Amino acid sequence: MGGCMGALVKMVKSLKPAGLQDVAAQALVSLLSVRPNRKDLARDEKSVLRLVQMLDPQNELVSKKLLVLVISAIMAGGGKSFRKRIAKAGAFPFLPKLAEEVG
Repeated sequence: MGGCMGALVKMVKSLKPAGLQDVAAQALVSLLSVRPNRKDLARDEKSVLRLVQMLDPQNELVSKKLLVLVISAIMAGGGKSFRKRIAKAGAFPFLPKLAEEVG
């Protein structure tokens, strides 16, 4: 099941068909409730980079609430390795702005 997470990350970024982002994000959050799936996603550098790019406040194509769900699911049990990859990919400058928008 974890092998489809890269495709789900791409779908979260997709605009068509309507509602695809919501369904993909919910499926991704469900898959991320399993620890081995979080580890698989952490190893997939392309998916990590896509997630970080979607966090950019200037990217208005993706619902920030969906991203908060995905990122919080990852961070809930992702461990140090995923946090390091997110930091290395440049996500932390986006997180305070994202928290303001969603909060």
